[in-house]
Amino acid sequence: MNIKRLNLLLAVVERGSYVAAGEHVHLAHSAVHRQIKLLEQEVGATVLVRQGRGVQLTDVGKILIGLARRLNAQTAEARSQIDDLRALRTGSLRIGTGTTTLIYFLREVLDKFRSQYPAVDLRLTTGTADEIITALREGRLEFGIVSEPPENSPAVEKGLRYLRLYTERFVFAVQASNPRMRRDRVEWEDIASMPLICLSRGTRVRAWIDRLLARCGKPIHVSMELENEEAIVKMVELGLGVGVVAARRGPGSQLRILNTPIPYIDVPISAIIPSGYVSRCAKVFLDLLLEQAATEGGATRRTAVPESTKNRKKNRQRSNGRTR
Repeated sequence: MNIKRLNLLLAVVERGSYVAAGEHVHLAHSAVHRQIKLLEQEVGATVLVRQGRGVQLTDVGKILIGLARRLNAQTAEARSQIDDLRALRTGSLRIGTGTTTLIYFLREVLDKFRSQYPAVDLRLTTGTADEIITALREGRLEFGIVSEPPENSPAVEKGLRYLRLYTERFVFAVQASNPRMRRDRVEWEDIASMPLICLSRGTRVRAWIDRLLARCGKPIHVSMELENEEAIVKMVELGLGVGVVAARRGPGSQLRILNTPIPYIDVPISAIIPSGYVSRCAKVFLDLLLEQAATEGGATRRTAVPESTKNRKKNRQRSNGRTR
């Protein structure tokens, strides 16, 4: 089956029309249309039908789109392996993560990687865990850094595995000048009396928040569901409610972190990587991530960053030595 025709079909579907696909691949739309017709002759079935000004896949077309995406993912993996042979003198690395991780955890890692491997094309995008996992499956990312789901034993998505990095602590916060929340301890009734501002449903951090709210025993009204923490912080600073934000955002901001019956939510953050081949670029970046996580774990316990595996073994040996 002609791979170029499969990719033209993919371009038509993703761009929504023959004209837009032609502009994207620098071909006349009539040439694109002709190649799709040849593909249909090759498979002996219609793959696209017109719908208004756009197009719609047939059942056969959906099968071919799946094939095109799998072939592209396999091609991307082959390119990554070839790049390995060049000892990182060239190559690319595509990573997906959330905004909090990007701002508060990844900055030093990015600086180190770019200084050591300036020729590697490093590209980073932000999104939800589900968006990042979808991009991983489609071969558009080498790995992601995501919040784990709130189950006791998080299920590993098929074909992917987690590598725990650290734990991000989330807290309840209000505008620093809020006169109602200046007590040493704030009860759930106090929080329930104010609108709650948090991340949108469907995000994993929101799932952790909902799990906590279900345990508090008091109905709490969620008034705003926002797509990122920057927007939440801004709304809280304006005095529009109680926000759930990363504890790292508290210092230096116009926020007051509340002491509540359950004062914080610890969300494990992990790299999520393919179970099979991992490119050398990705391995080098993952090593830097683990170094950064171990450094933060040794610097402070208040951020709930876990110890490195090596430190855990040392501490366990010391503890065993004292008990003998």
